Amino acid sequence: MRRRSLLPLLVILMFLFPLLQAGNSPAKGLDGRQQSMVLVAAYTANGDLERLRPALGQALDAGLTINEIKEVLTHLYAYVGFPRSLNGLQVFMEVLEQRRARGITDAEGKAASPLPSTLDRDAYGARVRADLAGQKEIQPPSGVLAFAPVIDTFL
Repeated sequence: MRRRSLLPLLVILMFLFPLLQAGNSPAKGLDGRQQSMVLVAAYTANGDLERLRPALGQALDAGLTINEIKEVLTHLYAYVGFPRSLNGLQVFMEVLEQRRARGITDAEGKAASPLPSTLDRDAYGARVRADLAGQKEIQPPSGVLAFAPVIDTFL
């Protein structure tokens, strides 16, 4: 039970970390787009669909595009599981339909760009994991990755 209550905090920190890395300090605060993104992620992570509905509308009103919100909801699957990610996407579809019925046209936004065909995804993933672990060189799989190599596909 205690784990569940920490999940939204972990998701929020996941989104704040890149902002801190970019030189932004928490004292400067988050802009409206960033604040709405955090709320969408937190409510999705917590499975609080009733609070997610207005948060999605606020996120669109704050200037997030449909594709940006879809990316947030889609990427959450790795942190909160497919059921919550899919529930968030379903609620988002309903929110968009309700807004369209009221005559609101939301910006679709830029679609995610495809990966270059020459990208070695395995090598790239290994480099990212090494960087995250503070390693200068890519280490051979060990621990969980050696025990269940298929998990690397999802990482």
